[in-house]
Order: sequence, then C-alpha cells, then structure tokens
Amino acid sequence: MMCDHGGRFEPVSFGVKLTHFVAENVSYAKYKDLQKKHDIYVVTPDWIVESVNAGKRMSESSFSLFAESRGLPEIVGGKKTVYTPEHVLEKSRFHLMGVIKQELQELVRDHYDESPIHKPGKDCIYAHIDMDCYFVQIAMLSHPELKGRPVAVSSSNSPHSEISSCNYEARHYGVQKGYWMKRAKQLCPDLIVLPYDFETTKTVSRQIVSIVLEYTTRVQVGSCDELFCDLSMFAENQAFLSILHTIKDRIRAETGCSCSVGVSHSLLLCRVATKRAKPDGLVYIPFEERAACLAEAEVTVLPGVGAALAQQLGALGVRTCAELRAKTRSALEAAVGPKTATTLLQFARGEDERVLHVEAVVQSIGTQVSYGVRCAEKKDVAEYMKSVCKMLIAKTTERAMGGHKLVLKIYKRKANQTTTKFMGSEPVDILSTTYTSPTLLVSFEPVFANAWALFEKLQILPEDVRGIGLTLKELGSVGAEKTPQRQGKPKRGRDASPLTIQELLKRPHKAAKPMLDWNTVVEMCEMRVAVESEEAKEAKRLCEWMMSERGEEEEEWVRGYMESHDPNEELVVVMKELMKARLKCDVRGSEGVLAAMRSAKNEEWKGVLRELEEMVKNCYLWL
Repeated sequence: MMCDHGGRFEPVSFGVKLTHFVAENVSYAKYKDLQKKHDIYVVTPDWIVESVNAGKRMSESSFSLFAESRGLPEIVGGKKTVYTPEHVLEKSRFHLMGVIKQELQELVRDHYDESPIHKPGKDCIYAHIDMDCYFVQIAMLSHPELKGRPVAVSSSNSPHSEISSCNYEARHYGVQKGYWMKRAKQLCPDLIVLPYDFETTKTVSRQIVSIVLEYTTRVQVGSCDELFCDLSMFAENQAFLSILHTIKDRIRAETGCSCSVGVSHSLLLCRVATKRAKPDGLVYIPFEERAACLAEAEVTVLPGVGAALAQQLGALGVRTCAELRAKTRSALEAAVGPKTATTLLQFARGEDERVLHVEAVVQSIGTQVSYGVRCAEKKDVAEYMKSVCKMLIAKTTERAMGGHKLVLKIYKRKANQTTTKFMGSEPVDILSTTYTSPTLLVSFEPVFANAWALFEKLQILPEDVRGIGLTLKELGSVGAEKTPQRQGKPKRGRDASPLTIQELLKRPHKAAKPMLDWNTVVEMCEMRVAVESEEAKEAKRLCEWMMSERGEEEEEWVRGYMESHDPNEELVVVMKELMKARLKCDVRGSEGVLAAMRSAKNEEWKGVLRELEEMVKNCYLWL
C-alpha cells in the first residue's frame, strides 16, 4: 500500500535518508536510537492506512508509536498493559516478597519481649532455617502430580523470562536460579514452568514464623523463605537439636514444605551449616570445629565476598578459606585494604561477632517502584511520584505514624545502556537525597511537595528516570511530639542523654583526655555502621554524586578513592575525604570540618551536616 502511493521501503541499515519508521511495537531504547541517528518519525501502520484513506499525508503526531507506548494504558501485541506504579507493584515479585517480609517482621514484633539476645560464642546457639526451592514447593502444593519432574517458577514462559526458583530435578540438568528461560529450556527441554502463588506464599510463610515463635521470640526474618533464631536457652545437653527436629517436622506436616536447618554458634557458621544440610537436612557445627569446617569452603561463603572481591582474592591465588588464612596480613592489606583484610581473616577463622538482630519497633516505612518506569515529561514523573506518595501514606496511616525524615531515592539510567527486555531493568545509578522536617509528615500534600522539591534538586531528565523510592524515617505516632524510636546500646550514666555533634566537640571526652577531634568522632560513628550498612551504600552514592560536580582531575581522585578504599568504610570518612578535595580546606580539626560545612555555598553540605549530626546522635554516645 505504501509503495503503491509513492512511498519507498528501505532497511534501516542502509545509509540512505529515512523519513519514517513504521512498527507496531518498539522499545524505548530503540526509539531513542532512531531519533538520534536518523531523526525520523516513528509511527504505527495506521498512519499509512489513514493517510491513504484521506488522500493526504496525515499528521504523524496522532500516530506516534512512542506517544502510544508512553501512555499509562496501552495495547502491546494484543495485550493490555498498564504502567502505573500500583499495577507494577501488584505484579512485581520483589515488591510482594518485600510486603510478605514486612508482615512477618510485624508478627515477630507482636511477640517481642525483653529476653536478651546472646552474643556469638561457645554458649550461643543460633539456627538458620531456609526453605528448599520455596517458590517451587509452594506452586506444587496445588500440583502434586508433578512430584519427581523438573519444575521451575517464573513470571512467564517467554525466552527472556528469568528463572526465580527450580527444584532439584531441574538442577540435575544444570538449570539454575537466575537463568533465562531460553537457556533453561535448552538444558532441560521437559522443564515445567509454573507461576508464582503469592497468596499461598504469604500464608505458608506466616505459618512457619508462627511455629518458630512458639519456641523462641528471638527471631530475625531474612526474607519470606528464611529466618534466624536464637536457641541459646536450650544449649544444655544440646536440647536445641531435638527442638529443631521438632520445628522441622512441624513445618513439613503443617505446610507440606521441607526446609534445611543449619545450627552453630554464629551467623556465619549457621549459613555454612545450612549449605551442608541442603536439601531437607539438619547440620550442627560445634564451636570447636569452627575453623576446620571452613578450611575447604570457598571464600564466596564469607559475608561481603561478592564477585569483585572474589576476583581480587583469586588474583592472589586465594580460592578457599584455608588459602586465605595462609596469606600474610600485609599481602591481603595491599590487595584489599587493611579493614577488609582484618574482617576476611576473622571470618576465615570462623570468628563472627555479628549479633542476631530483632527489631522491637519499626525503624522506617517506605515504598518504591523500580521496574517498568518510563517517563517522557516531568508530568509523567509527577504522576509516578504522586502514586508512590499515596502508597507511602497508606502504609503510615495504617500504623497511625509519620516521619520527620523523608528520603527520596531515584534510579537514574546509566548513559548508553539498554535492556534486552521490553520495559525491563537496565543498569542504573541510584541517587538519594533527604529532607528533615521539624514536624511529623503524615499526609499526602507535604510528602509530595517535599519529595518533588528533592527531585527538582537532583536535576534528572524525565526520560532517564527508571525508578522512584520514598522512605520515612525518625518515626513517631500521630499526635505525639517528636520521639525517635531507638534501639541501641544502653545509656551510660544515671541521667545520660544523647549529645549533638557541637556538644561532643566542645566537651572533653574524659577529664584526662583532650577535646574530641574529628578522628574520635569517626571512631564513635563506627558503632552505627556495625549495626547498619546503609551508610556504606550512602557513601558510594555520595561519591557518584560528587563525580557529576567535579572536573576531570577531581573525578579521577574520587574514582581512585572508591577503588582503593573498603566499600564498608563509614560515611563520615568519605565526607572527610570529599571535603578535603572539594572545599580545599584543612579538616584535621573537627571545628574546621563543621566550619567548612557551614560556609560552603553548595546547599548540599548543610544536608551533610544534618546527616552527620543524626548519625552521631543515633550512635547513642554518652560521655
């Protein structure tokens, strides 16, 4: 039809000047590429049909494929797809898993009491309960006829769908969690794919936690399919083993699902024991065997050892924990830094001082959408922001709470990066910024207004937004004065109270010691980092933000800093180093640090000062 009426067809790869690209569906990345290389109209076939019927060239704007795909409701391949945050969250397994985890944590908080949590050691007994291929087991509860056959769970059966969970029959063929469906089907042509069943998952997960709570209230929920618990009160005569066998049997009888249990004297050894117990077993690692059990284990079993760090260690010829222990400290420090080297050596010897964490009160309330977000204009971002705000307020209203601190997190598309899946995830930079309110934020209007102001400050193009997250911290009950909920170290002294950083800097630490300096504040703040790793993430984000504000020479300095320093170093250290380069001032004295912050023209540093003050206050330091 097009050729009959004077048009000409040319493949895009030809080096000729194109005027129109006609398609029923095209990814946003492809659209941007066409605009950049050819500056052409991207329209639907209806444009040709209507132009022929009208006997003239119709306006392309009414038939723009991008305009159609950008709207909230759309037709793609005959299927209706709605890209509202509510719809995305309704279909997102990560969101639904997060909701289930929050509900389980609420269940644990409902059973909270003042009984102590034991610190890792010979008298401490921690247990790790991990469900076996959980999503598959849940899906097969309604398909018992599939027992013994290779089964996987995924969002769909399409080639680019990701395997979320697969049973051991499927693993026998080489299928693994995280594989694309296309690859999984190549390995196992008879693979049966089932959908998620989140309602049953929620019910069964609640049953599992309820069973464990009958024996101990010291429970740390890891996710919807795993938890840690403290059974130190049953250490005498190894009574904990019979209790764990009872828990394991009850879980199978009451839910129809099997689990693996690892038990030992620290969180690290529990996980190692669980790996040995897979599938459907129970393994106990005695305190005396903590070093021996790790000798042949790969370093990737150690907390914090991901692909990048494992590669660094591999360059040193280190693959197992035994090989790690054999390395000299100086060699390790030269490769990964002194702090990481110390931590790795402790873990490799089976020494883990992390304490099981039970939240007595909720510390923050948040929600986010980071899948399927595509915006063409600021008004699209605003609509997403409004929806996220409404969902956040719905959560706070349910608890009759509000927050003093609002944290905005934006997922920004990395330059020149695309996704292989339509509307799918792609490499992003995560940027965050914070607003602190003197009054509780409890309603939609102030939350949206401040969230939008924070977004404007980040100066991100709408088309680069790939996700929006909002979190309220420093929570308080509606109608009550600001009383931040705290969980930390006990007070020192009869009438002790937390001090601001200014008070800390002006008061002597002890009568025999000099005034507090910056390094002392840094050491104090390490206590906070030992409990939460969010500061480490914030440090990286701050570095990335700084790189966007700097020249080439300074950008190279920041990159070098990030590569040469342990990523778990505390945020305040990063602030200190960044101020040295950015403000060109002497920050050896803490008063100089604060003065530099206050005098900086960049408004961001006032926020940094507030963050630092809050960190120090949250350390619960009493002099």
